Amino acid sequence: MYRGHNELIRLKTLVEKINSHAFVTVNDVQDIIGAGGTLDEQKRPLIRQTTYFL
Repeated sequence: MYRGHNELIRLKTLVEKINSHAFVTVNDVQDIIGAGGTLDEQKRPLIRQTTYFL
C-alpha cells in the first residue's frame, strides 16, 4: 500500500456521493517546479497536509 491510500479511498467515496458522473484525476507528483516547494535541512521535500472542503 502506498502513502495516501486511505485518503484516495475517502476522496473516491466523497466524489461518488456528490456526483457519481464526475471525472477526477489524481497524480503522484515527484518534482515541483516554481514557488511553493520547500526542503528540510536534509534537502527532502516538506509535505503539507491540505484539506479541501466541497
